[in-house]
Amino acid sequence: MSAEKSASNRQHLSMNRSGDPRKNPIRMWEKKKTQTFTHSNSAPASPFQLKDGKAFRNLPRDQLGGVIFGCKNTTIRECLEKQLVGLPSAHFIYVKNVNPGLPVFLFNYDDKKLHGIFEAASSGQMLINPYAWKKDGDERTRFPAQAV
Repeated sequence: MSAEKSASNRQHLSMNRSGDPRKNPIRMWEKKKTQTFTHSNSAPASPFQLKDGKAFRNLPRDQLGGVIFGCKNTTIRECLEKQLVGLPSAHFIYVKNVNPGLPVFLFNYDDKKLHGIFEAASSGQMLINPYAWKKDGDERTRFPAQAV
């Protein structure tokens, strides 16, 4: 009797492997739904722009919901230990809009993980720590637009 059950189970499994994909969860991913979007003049030209031409990147303080800073495996430890995040000076235009209490995230470019939610303790400033992310104290940081 157990041999019959075993044979029946094997037959059932083999039918699922080669049978109807709706009954086989392994094959379900093969039937992906796709969606097509067409560009029109009313659509934003860039994912960073709204329809009225305003950019998402330079939102004023009252419209900023959070900020994502970047790091790598070589800098994440220092970011977390010093509770300091930074970006190149060209990004100060929106780092200056960071204010206390704003949600902050840290994206590690090496392992593609987003860390957070952290909370800004101060406003975004230039050179909170001018020697952050540098091994020797002689060289200035490449990421002077900073927040704590």
